[in-house]
Amino acid sequence: MVKYFPRVAEGRVKKFLEMGKSVVLAGPKQAGKTTLLKYLSEVYNAPYFSLDDPEILELLKDVKTFKNFVRGSLFFLDEAQRDEEIGRKLKYLHDLENLRFVVSGSGSFDVKVKVSGELVGRAFRVELLTLSFGEFLLWKDERLYNLYDECREQIWSYIREGERIDCRDLPLKSKWEEYVTFGGYPEVVIGDSVQKKWETLSQILFSFVDRDALSAFGVRRRSLFLDTLRLIAKSVGSLFSKSSVADALGTTYLTIDHYIAILTSSFIIFEARQPLTSFSDIRKRPKLYFYDLGLRNLLSTDKRPFSLRDDKGKILENYVARRVREEEERVTFYKKKNLEIDFLVENTAIEVKLAPKPTKAIIRAMKEGLAERVLLVGGEKVSTIKGILAVPPWML
Repeated sequence: MVKYFPRVAEGRVKKFLEMGKSVVLAGPKQAGKTTLLKYLSEVYNAPYFSLDDPEILELLKDVKTFKNFVRGSLFFLDEAQRDEEIGRKLKYLHDLENLRFVVSGSGSFDVKVKVSGELVGRAFRVELLTLSFGEFLLWKDERLYNLYDECREQIWSYIREGERIDCRDLPLKSKWEEYVTFGGYPEVVIGDSVQKKWETLSQILFSFVDRDALSAFGVRRRSLFLDTLRLIAKSVGSLFSKSSVADALGTTYLTIDHYIAILTSSFIIFEARQPLTSFSDIRKRPKLYFYDLGLRNLLSTDKRPFSLRDDKGKILENYVARRVREEEERVTFYKKKNLEIDFLVENTAIEVKLAPKPTKAIIRAMKEGLAERVLLVGGEKVSTIKGILAVPPWML
């Protein structure tokens, strides 16, 4: 039996399989996709194939022959990016051979081989990111996870529907600070020393740069690509201007645009944008955040623990952005003249502060009807400040 730690995506994959559907499993490299596929293949007693194996890659050249190696009606396929025609072949197996599958690959495989485009209506997309804080807790302390999960559900019910919360403070600060320092790559989480964690993060970063960016996406200037990543790490939460970055690094707008597309499709960074109210809003500058804070901190070249860092505010904001991204498909903020809201989720404005307090801007936002309620994220205790709910980040 493969060594396996629980992941939220497991339940989502199982739900779609029980509906008789196939699944495209997407996410960053080394986030645990192969482990999940192998585990599920054992659970369902269905074959696991990897296109890293030359024999399997050769076998798939004749898709009609390949079907004879699938016992039953379900199989699991990894490293799908090795076959540029895999989308068409899976469509054939689904439509004409009545086979179901869970397919995955490294990083942005779905962009490179366009699997989802071939499988519209046939397969559901499930994301497997690096560990969320909840999954991190589940791996570390199941009792604490259960307490956290109950409060998390209440807080998100408040965000979405204004429902009352009844949560007590939880002793999660030290675990949260570990998480936002080193991030959630599985191998990093289980690393047995600080040095080992940073070494693993370095290996993950340079594997992505050299194998994906340079080899798969044709990036020609390795140092420029890394400089772009480092600049993004230092400017987390600020409005991002591709032209300004291009000028600062002595390159072109199109080069930076290409780099951002690679980083986004590879699940390294994601965007927050303002609500679209007109066509001109598309041109407004986004904010950029990292899916994994360990990777972001490595790129910032500051390896100190959270409590000693000078960029606590950026880390806190990035953490909240990642939590919103886990719950919502789009991450949205608002900025107009002197009025700024860190994040907007449905009818709730989320304001992020190390020391939470209602600002004039957030009160004005409520008066102007931009939000029905406000949630302050920061501090160390659940409290109400001038009638506004405040929660520690580790309870979000």
